[in-house]
Amino acid sequence: MHIKDLVLKENYELLKQNIKKVLEGDTIRFETINICKNGERKNLELIETRILLSNGNDGLLIISSDITPWKEINNAFAESEEKYRILVEKSNDGIVFAQDGLLIYANPKIIEMIGTPSDELIGQPFHKFLHASERDAIIERYRKRLAGNTAPEIYETLIQRVNGETIPVEFNVNMAHYRGNPTTMVFIRDLSKRKL
Repeated sequence: MHIKDLVLKENYELLKQNIKKVLEGDTIRFETINICKNGERKNLELIETRILLSNGNDGLLIISSDITPWKEINNAFAESEEKYRILVEKSNDGIVFAQDGLLIYANPKIIEMIGTPSDELIGQPFHKFLHASERDAIIERYRKRLAGNTAPEIYETLIQRVNGETIPVEFNVNMAHYRGNPTTMVFIRDLSKRKL
């Protein structure tokens, strides 16, 4: 079997270039797809370097690691990440995460609802955008949740846009852990069209 039999045809030129570089003294590291005898394709990480053979001639030392399982996991993770991005970033509901009373994430919909740029929302106290008449009750619910006590998870309330306009919304609140810290996740549904 010739080395070309193990390489995809579209990689022949790269193979020749790599061999030339290695014989000139370079050590190279790269990823490629290899074709096994049975026709199966494997993702490999290769390290290639020049060695001196016992007969005095130059030779190639190729260290090959099968990274196919890692690639499959990485591809699955990328697909999962894409699904998350679509779900959260394209949601018709606002979504925020709060830790230690501060907003740490806001999706595009809540940014649109509040009417402020993301960088002016992140790091702010979560209650800053609550209507004054609702603020104390929601802060108390937040404290109860953090203490492990029960508090309503789905309820209607009011938020306030930066221009002062009040929006009736439904909060759907859940607790989670993000980066090892308790995190409040709130899904915020705009009810203003329903209230008309």
